[in-house]
Amino acid sequence: RKEKSFQLTCFFFSFLKFSRCVGICPEGTYGSESNKTCLPCHEKCAACRNASENSCVSCKSGQFLIHDLMICSESCPVNYFTGK
Repeated sequence: RKEKSFQLTCFFFSFLKFSRCVGICPEGTYGSESNKTCLPCHEKCAACRNASENSCVSCKSGQFLIHDLMICSESCPVNYFTGK
């Protein structure tokens, strides 16, 4: 007997994550409009807009977010300062 296969598709501002449709993708992922799934951020980003290195909106622990470039760095660059 052949089992039926199916593909779950999410609509209306929702994304597929762990076989469920979610309105917001979990931290460390972003919603891909092209295939309606939650995909991983760049490895340095804690939260992001897409998979590229320059789409970070927050960084993983020990990283500094350079807001104007939207990248995460291990050190604070010259002419920048921390918000502490």
